[in-house]
Amino acid sequence: MKLFFYKNIVFFLLVVVLLGCSDSKDNVLPTGVLKSDKMTEIFTDMQLVEAVLVKKRGKGIDIDAITEKYYDVLFEKYDITKDEFDSSVTYYQKNPDALMAIYEDVIIELNKKDRKIEQELKK
Repeated sequence: MKLFFYKNIVFFLLVVVLLGCSDSKDNVLPTGVLKSDKMTEIFTDMQLVEAVLVKKRGKGIDIDAITEKYYDVLFEKYDITKDEFDSSVTYYQKNPDALMAIYEDVIIELNKKDRKIEQELKK
């Protein structure tokens, strides 16, 4: 389980490095862009969805047919559309400092979930 989280940390850091730096001084979000705390929640859940899909693929299940359904449920949970999510991702990709902060929060949230599961398993 910890290996999964370490791989995610490396992935997130790699994404941030690849995005480069920007000098965006404007903290006001454009219309239609999701707030960073909501993006953190969505990205955290996306990582969990991806973990489930990887596990299913490892069991020989064809995930192509179910991946879209998982993401539809995720977008419904947060009451957003795919287009709203995509435009928010585009915005944050152009603002790597904000994106890095989101990913750092995602890692924190995933680690909290990991610790909680480990504590439950010890009972």
